[in-house]
Amino acid sequence: MRLSDRLKTIAMMVTKNSKIADIGTDHGQVPIFLSENKISDYIVCSDISEPSLLKSKEIVKNFTNIYPRLGDGLNVLFENEVDEIIIAGMGGHLIVKILEENLNIVKNLKSIILQPMQASEYLREYLYSKYKFLDEKVVYEDSKYFEIIQVVYSGEETVVDEIFYEIPKLSYERKDIACLDFIEHKIQKNKEIIRNVKKSNSDSNKVETLESKNFNLERLL
Repeated sequence: MRLSDRLKTIAMMVTKNSKIADIGTDHGQVPIFLSENKISDYIVCSDISEPSLLKSKEIVKNFTNIYPRLGDGLNVLFENEVDEIIIAGMGGHLIVKILEENLNIVKNLKSIILQPMQASEYLREYLYSKYKFLDEKVVYEDSKYFEIIQVVYSGEETVVDEIFYEIPKLSYERKDIACLDFIEHKIQKNKEIIRNVKKSNSDSNKVETLESKNFNLERLL
């Protein structure tokens, strides 16, 4: 199975020989990659959408170690059934909801790999309240930046500068090129919004907020 850079980065963060669940698997590409590359020999792939899961079932039918399941979030899993989970391609608010509703499962996991499509700032703020960050990566693909976060439940709050709700701290500390480009992208995007707001003479508070945010982003470069 050939994966996109985003999905391959996610798959390669899985610990070798761990039992894994891919929540919201869609077409089951990551589970197939994990099986074919002998990264995991026990893989649950789930989706809340029956049509999507039927596609996955058809694709993975020749794999004896991939188990498709229909259901919502982590409700498809038994306690201690898997070591790690992947939740990719969902919004940050939905990811938080899934984790919070299933803390009995989450607390026993060795690793949780998350890739939010929106609201990554909201997600990170939540994660810093009770999870330990293991890794963070930024992938640029199809003219978009994707943030991938790996954590484990700790039950303890980690206090960080609020700028790291928005920017992946571990990737930044490594000075990953993709992360630095991501910061520059955010700065330029904010500048564009500031110009448009000023032209329309609308929300001066928004301008002030974005200028303050850019100041904090620029000091990282």
